[in-house]
Amino acid sequence: MVLGFMAVYNTPQKTDREITCNLGVQTHWILSPIFNNTNKSTNSTTSRLSSTPWAVFALDIQWQIAYASDHKKRLLSPHLNIKRQSMADLDQIAGIAFECNEVDELRNEVLKHLERFFKSNKSNFVLVKGHKFDFGSAAKRGIRDRYSKLYDEHYWQFDPFFSKFFAPHPKVLSTNQLIPLREFTRGEYYNDFLKPQSLHHQMTMSLRAGKQTLGVLAIFRPANAKDFSRTEKRKFVLMAPLLAGALERTLFLKEVTKTRLMLDLVGNELPYKGILVLNEATEPIYINENAAKMMFCFVQAKELQNKSKLDIPSELRRHCQELNNLAISTGNPEANRYQFDLHVPDSRQNILTTVRLIKHHGKAACFLVGLDPK
Repeated sequence: MVLGFMAVYNTPQKTDREITCNLGVQTHWILSPIFNNTNKSTNSTTSRLSSTPWAVFALDIQWQIAYASDHKKRLLSPHLNIKRQSMADLDQIAGIAFECNEVDELRNEVLKHLERFFKSNKSNFVLVKGHKFDFGSAAKRGIRDRYSKLYDEHYWQFDPFFSKFFAPHPKVLSTNQLIPLREFTRGEYYNDFLKPQSLHHQMTMSLRAGKQTLGVLAIFRPANAKDFSRTEKRKFVLMAPLLAGALERTLFLKEVTKTRLMLDLVGNELPYKGILVLNEATEPIYINENAAKMMFCFVQAKELQNKSKLDIPSELRRHCQELNNLAISTGNPEANRYQFDLHVPDSRQNILTTVRLIKHHGKAACFLVGLDPK
């Protein structure tokens, strides 16, 4: 898969909303947050990141979310004639969504504010994996659990929206776009399922990353309320890419946390205090907390133009490159390990360092670096 890359710097100008460049590199490693004990007030990955001098992630999916102001201006095209209040609502929902670091938090906060913006009395938000809906964990407001179960077991097949949640169908749909209301209110789905819940007018939003649907949310109004207006539908359309980006971000953070924990467990079993993984270009793609502190000594020991970036010692880079060249020139798969003392500048300290070359057939090489044996 194509590797995306994100760097989050600890400056007032940059936030985790400003994402990413595409490196076009293949890997299965992911770099964990470092110094994750510096902020003990929260367990969220992003909050830990904001308190670090630098943090870099590699991910195994294409993940590019744009929320910079210039991108938002392109989304909010002037010819749509959006009113000032609608613009304020878009700003508010985007800000709220991108502040959420957990998927469930995002879904509940988004539904709460959408109900207020669109004068809706009930709503739900379902995650999608492939073409499978996770109704069991759906976020709901005003909808009872038993109706979610009934829908999953039976009524989904009568829902005119159900087959339209995936590309190339529009991301935003309302009932009157799919079926005449008079015909709709005669059917079993409406009379036996929607009407007992006081669900009449409906507007849905498919949240997509490219052609992949990540989630679907719906807002409802009762029969005695007005249908959703054209202006409201336009506003809903403009919210779709912003909310899709926010959902993709939280899903990514969830995977980052799971993968980081797995790699930390693996690292704990290795006989080294510090664990560092470098790609073929000797750039870091995973680092545990101890290794991060050791590497930061090298940043502090010399003058750098940008101290927010991790500095890999040139001696370590050189030994990695020599090890790779040796394996290539000899064709010997056993020539994959080298041990040396890594000198810390401006001190008398040496760190016993072991470098292992990991290279699979047809795959890019990487280097497993063990620092300071236990």
